[in-house]
Parts: sequence; structure tokens; C-alpha cells
Amino acid sequence: MSKTQFINRNKLRGAMAEHGLTQVKVAEKLTITVQSLSGKMQGKYAFTESEIASLKDLFGLGIFIL
Repeated sequence: MSKTQFINRNKLRGAMAEHGLTQVKVAEKLTITVQSLSGKMQGKYAFTESEIASLKDLFGLGIFIL
């Protein structure tokens, strides 16, 4: 069983702004809906392992805390 990883949502928002990416663009890169990304960014739903890996590739490790 893998360790649960949590995303620092404030850092994620900052990274999106720094890279000039909207929720629409990030959702497209994660192949999820904007509504799903919004819910995940609000903490209503968890990011999947593959989504976390994609975010790491996109923004680097700095947006994560264990």
C-alpha cells in the first residue's frame, strides 16, 4: 500500500498562476473535467496517484507535502 500524498492547494494555485495556467488547461493536462479539478482543489475529492504524478511533472515536487 502506498503512502497517501497530500497536495498543498495554495502552492498548487500559486504554481498555476506562475506558469500562466488556468484550471481549464490543468484539467486538460490531467484529462479530467474542470468541475472535477475544482472539487479536488477545494479538498472535496482526492487527487489520484496518476494525477499527482502529472502535477509533479508539470510543476515539480514543491507543491506536495507528505
